[in-house]
Amino acid sequence: MSGRVKPSPAEFATIAKNRVDQALKRYEMLGDHWNTNPPSLTAAADVAIDAAIGLEASLKCVADQHGLRTIKDGPLAIFKSLRNAGRIPPTIAAASDAYSASLKILVDARNVYLHGGLPSVDARILLSAVKDAIHLQLSLSSQDAVLGSQWSEIEDTLWQFSGQPKHFAAQVRKHFSGRRFESVTLYIQATRFTGGSALSIAGGLNAVTELEQTRWDWTGSAGSIFSLLPTLRAEVGMITPPHSDEMRKAPGENIAEGKLQVLVRDLPVRADGFLSEENPLAAPIYLFPDQNRAWMVGPGDLLLQRLQMEVPYRAHLKWFVTPDNRLEAVGQLLELDSTGSIHGELRFHYPGHVGYPAFRGVALITGTTTATFPGSQVAEWKHVRWDPDTGVVDSWWWEGVTKLNARWKMVATIGFDEVVVFD
Repeated sequence: MSGRVKPSPAEFATIAKNRVDQALKRYEMLGDHWNTNPPSLTAAADVAIDAAIGLEASLKCVADQHGLRTIKDGPLAIFKSLRNAGRIPPTIAAASDAYSASLKILVDARNVYLHGGLPSVDARILLSAVKDAIHLQLSLSSQDAVLGSQWSEIEDTLWQFSGQPKHFAAQVRKHFSGRRFESVTLYIQATRFTGGSALSIAGGLNAVTELEQTRWDWTGSAGSIFSLLPTLRAEVGMITPPHSDEMRKAPGENIAEGKLQVLVRDLPVRADGFLSEENPLAAPIYLFPDQNRAWMVGPGDLLLQRLQMEVPYRAHLKWFVTPDNRLEAVGQLLELDSTGSIHGELRFHYPGHVGYPAFRGVALITGTTTATFPGSQVAEWKHVRWDPDTGVVDSWWWEGVTKLNARWKMVATIGFDEVVVFD
């Protein structure tokens, strides 16, 4: 006949540590922090299982060391016994009714889920109970030697879970909320070549992403490919190639002028710099109250939700037929000081709990392009019929732009809205 083995306090501590590690990992991964939709109830229940088992093992570990439970006592009864005996951390004991309510929600959900059902509770409420359970378990581990022996840096772990998000939020609100930063320099480079393509942003914000160039709109506008490729982050327009009537004679050349558009969406970016005086977006946000310890740069995770740049260009176009019957139009971008415009939106957040951030904010970007640097574009047509004696081109087949190298300098104003902080 098999019976139940009663673990020792040390064994309960091991069980508690293994389960809270799983709960923490799953808990922090839940939810899209740019989206207010809560995680599914199934996902919340998965985390609740680990949190409930981990917390119950922690409560039993402490209670068994001091003879404060009977074999039939459940988690709620053990919690009350520990509270009455002064074995619960004071900050939690002061809010014991709220923690008791969370513990009941968690235990009820665990019991239903382990029997193949889903708890009848909103996922956000369940995850709030998970948050309280993890905080309680970490707090117990910080003051109990047996539980604490499983952790190498329990105080830092407790701080990162419960105090750090609010600590981050307070600093970000101080440095960025409602502020307006003038004359932030940005550089954008668009490159296309045989082996790949890239859009790079440097200066106050930094990022590199794959780039596509419009294939059909010869006006310089971009956006036609965005609708076809939802995951595409950047698209650039086209330097207007020679018109069909001009191409009937090759070689040839002219000067083309127009406006080129660059579009960016949903691009993760970062603020680089060591001094906020050099880059106001790179203000240090400290991870711990002691400002001599580790810090991160800027207002959390940054997302360039949208950016539209429209810049005037002037290009010297030359077109000719190659020995293998391709017609190439090489456009040399000329240095130009004409002013263009930029408009965009920067979103930022720091991951918090229950699928929501510790804080969230938006900054609007406006500004001008102050310079277009020398660059080039190569457009190509295939299956060309050409009379080399007369230079007459009878027919051609549009192949597209095969090479692009363009760079611009921008001066931006970045205005931050009020930072929204979540409890």
